[in-house]
Amino acid sequence: MPYDFHKFEEASMDFARRAEGTFSVSDSVRVLSGIVGASPDDEAELLREARAVFESCPDLFPTEDPDIYEPQNGFFNGASFLVTPTEYEIQNGILFPGHRFAPFCSQAIFPSEASISAGREKIVPREYKAKYADVIMYHSLIGVYEMLDFFVADHPDNFTIVDSDDKKGDVTLTVFDMKKAYSANSVKPGDAFLMKIENWAEGRFSFSYLSLKDRDVKEKKDWVTKLEKALGSVFDRFGNYLEISEQFAQSFHIDKSLIKKPAASLDEFIYMTEKVQIILMGSQTVLGPAEGDSSDESDPELPENVMVSTGKTSSLEEILNELGCPLKPIEIESYMLDELYNAGTSFQAFFERCFSGGTLNFADDAQEAVFMNYMEDLWERRGEIYNRFDDDKKGLVRAKVLEIVEERNSWLTGMKDDAAEQESFKKKIETLAESSARLRKLLEMLNSEDYAIDDVEMQNILDAVEDMADTQHGVIDP
Repeated sequence: MPYDFHKFEEASMDFARRAEGTFSVSDSVRVLSGIVGASPDDEAELLREARAVFESCPDLFPTEDPDIYEPQNGFFNGASFLVTPTEYEIQNGILFPGHRFAPFCSQAIFPSEASISAGREKIVPREYKAKYADVIMYHSLIGVYEMLDFFVADHPDNFTIVDSDDKKGDVTLTVFDMKKAYSANSVKPGDAFLMKIENWAEGRFSFSYLSLKDRDVKEKKDWVTKLEKALGSVFDRFGNYLEISEQFAQSFHIDKSLIKKPAASLDEFIYMTEKVQIILMGSQTVLGPAEGDSSDESDPELPENVMVSTGKTSSLEEILNELGCPLKPIEIESYMLDELYNAGTSFQAFFERCFSGGTLNFADDAQEAVFMNYMEDLWERRGEIYNRFDDDKKGLVRAKVLEIVEERNSWLTGMKDDAAEQESFKKKIETLAESSARLRKLLEMLNSEDYAIDDVEMQNILDAVEDMADTQHGVIDP
């Protein structure tokens, strides 16, 4: 290939992130070919590569025409949303970025990289230590895995807490120093800040104060109802493919009035809604219908004669986090499907391969029993509906993705003892977190019965996966 693919991929993602108006793939290639120095003979190859990049790019809204995309940058710039500080934040003069800004800026922006200002005065970020248990509520809408990745990326010392069994202790996080803003406005719980999106691609926001007495209760309830309806459409259209921030972004795209005149914050929405909840769906932390019964997946009964565990057991995801296991549920499910793809029928063979990288130190026998119930139930459910013919092409791609997962997890396991000592660790974690999110999203698609690929798309995805592998290897072993 005469041009640098990595440069092309990087330029394509930057183009998607910064584009202001709807564009076609061919429009983008005309711009990108000049950036990477491609020749006219490369046009067909560039079109194929651009389609592969844009198809999985979270910074774009797809349209009915598969070759036309609407950039989120152009859609969100100038829009508004509310942030409601808690009593804890007001008392301590801080504001956790957490999940508050994630749906309103590019996924390339980590929560701690967001920038806010009041008029010409930029709010200065600073480090803040708090108990792990106290900060969860400000990050719950990021997603459990993404939250833990962010904690480590924000400050390498957090690795010790994130990797511990009980997760007790303090974490150090970047917060906004809001002492002056709180004092100037005599901010109380229930007051809000009206945030305006100045630059979606760069995560820049401005804000003004909105007191509780100026907030209409009926408008707040109506706003919650409208967001519930929009999210319902997102659930119907996308299932559980999207991360929580993407689910919100798609909802605002469905009903732009939600970000033209916001009446409630995302925190208030989760508190007030009776139709939406955070659930484990498929094997990913997402928003889903509250009326849906997910008890079969997230709350198995303990076997007879087994006592209640002292450890966490409410979901497979929660147990894995407490065990400090680097694997994610979607990756475990993928190992199962890979075993079935290779004509394997042994649960034991799958289990030994999946967890060969380390010992699972359960809190007690009860937690281990619940964990095995999750595993065996998932194995049985996937085995009952598995269709080798339908999985023929997807299985090849899945196997390549699992190779990347194995390399990453092996590296993370080896980094446990000396991670905090390496100056480059934070940057490496940020880079791996972004690529890991893309890989998990790809696995969600590959593992879905509703998703099918043809030979051309399979090759496009394999090419993209190979490049992600090269990128990861460059980070782990430069």
